[in-house]
Amino acid sequence: MVVWLSGQATFGEASDILAEVGQIHISTSTVWRQAQRWGEALKALEQQQAERVAHLPSREEGPKAPNGWG
Repeated sequence: MVVWLSGQATFGEASDILAEVGQIHISTSTVWRQAQRWGEALKALEQQQAERVAHLPSREEGPKAPNGWG
């Protein structure tokens, strides 16, 4: 949650939002450290998911009929 939020707002804003909304008190520097530690892994996971989605048929193509029918 910290890493995702730090991608949506500044590190200081993420710290403030977590304290206000989630009652999670975490320093700005800790938000930064967590983003540095886990951010690259999260980016890699998102890239893998995007590549999987890119290989799915589009809605226009629709599902393929079995055995070449229709």
